[in-house]
Amino acid sequence: MLHRLLLTLACIAVSVQSLSVQKGRQCVIKICHNKDCTKRGGGEQLSQIFRDLIPTSDDIVVPSIKSSGCLSKCGNGPNICVIKNGSEEKLYFGISDATSASAVLDVAVEEPFPIELLVAADVIAKVCTTKDMAKKEQLLTSAITQLTKDNNPFLSESYAHGHALYLRSDVRVEKSPSDVEGAINDARRAVQIIPNEIKAWRVLASAEEAGGNLEASISAVRKWIEVDPSFATKAKREIERLVSTSRLFDT
Repeated sequence: MLHRLLLTLACIAVSVQSLSVQKGRQCVIKICHNKDCTKRGGGEQLSQIFRDLIPTSDDIVVPSIKSSGCLSKCGNGPNICVIKNGSEEKLYFGISDATSASAVLDVAVEEPFPIELLVAADVIAKVCTTKDMAKKEQLLTSAITQLTKDNNPFLSESYAHGHALYLRSDVRVEKSPSDVEGAINDARRAVQIIPNEIKAWRVLASAEEAGGNLEASISAVRKWIEVDPSFATKAKREIERLVSTSRLFDT
């Protein structure tokens, strides 16, 4: 009995130590948003790729993605800086697509990332450069199917899945003929997965309005302020517009 008790205590100690080490590890990826790097595919476009590549998990070090000013060597951009544990800095140059971003994550975080996220991130990046609505919807549907086919929460609850959903929602509203019901379903699911992404709430507000659900649209707009208070003024104007539209329907 004593032997078992000591063994159990030892296992608990190891688990706690492992958890402490995990919590102590940090990783910040700063992405240059200067004009030269942005023109080459850096800036917000590259930030989105990194977000799409990172799974939702408590078992790995999830990097924090931040914007940065010029990191020098602009001719070699897009450039990023990886900061580990608050002090270890390393610059990477020419990071412009999902494949090179994934390689940085493998080295920086020292964790294997699912190939499905790499495929999805690559597909989503292509969507952002495609103008054909039917092609956009086809690509996004393929990414969503890839991320949900095995009911793996590591993938189905990922940022990439939420991102693909709100992008497809936007496409379904804009295409002709539109698919408003599908757009609303996509956007509602997206905000469940990534509730802190204001773009998802903005798309949901548009989809709900397109479906004539003005109260639901107003509720979505109010979420803008919760997620990002800097949108308070814009949200107020949008709510006033929606309320005015609702009164027109009532008269």
